[in-house]
Amino acid sequence: MGMAGEFSRCALNCGNARNFIPATRELSIFVAFYGVECYNLNMSIREIIAQNLITLRKRNNLKQTDLAKKINYSDKAISRWENGEVLPDVETLETIAKVYGVSTSYLIEQHDEEEKQNATNRPSKNDVLMHILSLCVVWTIVAIVFVYIQTFKGFAPWQLFLWGIPLSCLYTLIFCRKWNNKVVKIVLGSLLSWSFLGCVYLQWLPLNLYLIFLIGLPLQGTIIVSCFTDIKAINIKKNKKK
Repeated sequence: MGMAGEFSRCALNCGNARNFIPATRELSIFVAFYGVECYNLNMSIREIIAQNLITLRKRNNLKQTDLAKKINYSDKAISRWENGEVLPDVETLETIAKVYGVSTSYLIEQHDEEEKQNATNRPSKNDVLMHILSLCVVWTIVAIVFVYIQTFKGFAPWQLFLWGIPLSCLYTLIFCRKWNNKVVKIVLGSLLSWSFLGCVYLQWLPLNLYLIFLIGLPLQGTIIVSCFTDIKAINIKKNKKK
């Protein structure tokens, strides 16, 4: 079967060839070649690509101007793509896919609501890099304070580096809240609570505050229960919407 036959098969699989509106011959060949079979009867490829472009841009916390700079286009062009007025060519789709870390075929496929929700529950590459940069700033501040105290006060407060651990856990926990990943929340919450108690114990080591670790047991239980309660509440809201 030739390329034209592949295109016809793909269009028929969509359910309605009239809704299949490629911007260029290249795009139609691309869709046919990859055998995309994902279009809703009432949605054209323009609408699907526009919807995916909007979803991916918002997921990566980018403005239209930000994306325009990354791919060397004007923000007006981005706006026209997202409004479904025109379609980007195949090369531009490949460039956009690389920016968002997805396959090119992902941009021209229709995705159900559950898949979109799962996608938004994952941090983007840009989010992760910004978080790592922020953590580097936190530890840089800790190091500066340590050097200052040792240089001008005459003693080395090594406990400062220990306090950096619960501080980093707290910051990461706040950062990850919007993705509602219960495993990550439990791990980070546990690290935060136990490292905090450990820092308190070591900070006042001469007082031998070993009993302070007993606080960690009910605290651990509270962290686990609260995480599962969070997930349950989210599921209840989803069911009500349905």
